[in-house]
Amino acid sequence: MLIDWPVKTFGLPQLNSYTLKRQPNILRTPMASGHARQRRINNSVPTKMTAQWLLNLDKRNDFIGFIDYALSGGNTWFNLPIKVGDQLIDHECRFTTHPADDETPTLNHIIFKSVIEIRKAYRSPDEAIVTSILSPMTIDDFVAGASMSLYYKEN
Repeated sequence: MLIDWPVKTFGLPQLNSYTLKRQPNILRTPMASGHARQRRINNSVPTKMTAQWLLNLDKRNDFIGFIDYALSGGNTWFNLPIKVGDQLIDHECRFTTHPADDETPTLNHIIFKSVIEIRKAYRSPDEAIVTSILSPMTIDDFVAGASMSLYYKEN
């Protein structure tokens, strides 16, 4: 069971500072002649996210302590709500850089920056994708209209 990020205590990463960068998932092999060959490496592609927290100075030690002890220095996977599109959705994440490695104190606040790995970034379910592609038809309309005579010949 994964630990949930304490949103009420530390909040979420600031939206203006984070970016989502999907890791490469195509293996490309140049050929001696002709076109290069390409293939997909795997189905679940990790995504890197830059994250930044702005905290009051009195929460600094609690923030570092939570990451060091509850998340084993950032090595443990945890649930973090991340804004993807127009939705805030829980994702399985872990730190790839410790937030204390990039800590900026100001007069009243402290800023932590880090890189987080997202195990699998959310996308719409398959049914929703197919429905949007076939619109205004439905799947039932598509199946009913498919002519199997294109694929099978009777002898």
